[in-house]
Amino acid sequence: MKYIFISYKKPEDVDFADSVANRIEKAGFNPWIDNDRLQVGKDWRRDIDQAIKESCALIVIMSPEARASEYVTYEWAYALGAGITVIPILYKRTELHPRLEALQYLDFTSYNHRPWDELIGTVTRASSQQDTPRYIKQAIDAINNVNPHDREGAINTLADAKYSEVLTEALSHPFQDVRSNASRALGKIKEESAVPSLIDALQDQSADVRSSAAWALGAIVDSRAIPGLLQSMFDSNEEVRYNSIWALGEIKDARAVRSLIEALHNQNEDISRKAAQALGEIKEAVPVLLETLRDPSTRVQHHARQALVKITDTRPSLLEALGDSDARVRSNVCSVLGALKDEAAVPNLLEALNDPDAKVRRNCSLALGEIKSPLAIPGLIKAVNDSDFAVRLNSIKALGAVKAVEAIPVIFEATKDPNEDLQKVAQRALKRINKF
Repeated sequence: MKYIFISYKKPEDVDFADSVANRIEKAGFNPWIDNDRLQVGKDWRRDIDQAIKESCALIVIMSPEARASEYVTYEWAYALGAGITVIPILYKRTELHPRLEALQYLDFTSYNHRPWDELIGTVTRASSQQDTPRYIKQAIDAINNVNPHDREGAINTLADAKYSEVLTEALSHPFQDVRSNASRALGKIKEESAVPSLIDALQDQSADVRSSAAWALGAIVDSRAIPGLLQSMFDSNEEVRYNSIWALGEIKDARAVRSLIEALHNQNEDISRKAAQALGEIKEAVPVLLETLRDPSTRVQHHARQALVKITDTRPSLLEALGDSDARVRSNVCSVLGALKDEAAVPNLLEALNDPDAKVRRNCSLALGEIKSPLAIPGLIKAVNDSDFAVRLNSIKALGAVKAVEAIPVIFEATKDPNEDLQKVAQRALKRINKF
């Protein structure tokens, strides 16, 4: 087992150094502490150098006396140069060297509130890294740096090297930016072992951490996250809600459907739209989305249509819904079928052109224009004489889109219609056909 080197100023801080050594030893580590240093010179320095190089970490106990000691300064500086983890302990109030301050020291100045557990945890991590490449050790040390840019760079280095264990531990780091960046990094490398910790991070006091954790869970795609994400959908922070909804769509679990349907009613348009996108990833959502098409809110209907368009293999359910007793459902289904541009739906849409509800016929004629199938031409020609003006207008547009040469006579008649809008639509349709 490698040593934990303890650097301190003798004799002023020897008692506290012994306490540190005892704590380290009880935790299962081998402390290296020089209680008999009487001489200085080449032999002493060589022995110290060797002991430091054989250590996996150096604890430097800082006090005003240690700050002024050239020997203490030499030891921690040599350790840094050798790539050894340095753990500063502020034992007595003193101004730290800027290089030590950048390492995020442990404050032991209060006798009643000394972070012994944090010290042992830091030593444990340093010990586990004894065979770790030097650049990784430096990155791990930099996580505690006072400079946020250095901390961010350290997280990126660890992510590139896929040091997931360290990144997972960083989810409980005191610095909020470290927790946020670690969450995103774990999502980037898709680390499944970090899922439980990321789920816990959904309860973090920082909204940025919660948002990053939600995003990471979506990137990893693990169904264990569903209960936590369902709660986070109603977080007080909008970005957390947004990323939680996105994550649910990425995971594609049917348990999320009801809550996502509820989110369609959200007054925030971005949230509603994101919920629709998420529902569009979940095939089991089709029956509930079809039911939602009868919602009194046209905005909710719109988002339900968007979701249905994204889901594959919905044609059987949609065609069945064309026979629904609610005209709102039939009308919306026509729009969905048009957006899907599925030629196999044309026979059913041609039947819907005879629907008693004018809005159904309007959306049906629009859908046939989007599909552009020659099979629709006879039905559309008939619909040019529909009693509803919008159906007539849409049918002429659809015939122009299909480039239906056989429809030229009926469209030409429409150019003489008293309504100028209908005349213009008919003229444009003729131009499209003649360019065919």
